[in-house]
Amino acid sequence: MPSKQKYKKLTIEMIRNTESEFLLKRIYTFVKNIIKYSEIEKSSVKRIAKKEVKDECIKNF
Repeated sequence: MPSKQKYKKLTIEMIRNTESEFLLKRIYTFVKNIIKYSEIEKSSVKRIAKKEVKDECIKNF
């Protein structure tokens, strides 16, 4: 099972590549749940994100 650190790193990468605020919130919530339950694969996380976001969100992570 991938570590929480790997998911956090992946999330930060996705956050940097996302423009939509709505999508950003989805990513944030989704990954928090993954970290909490650690049941979902990395590919599922990647599928959620597609576009760029602010450093502010990374700080809050």
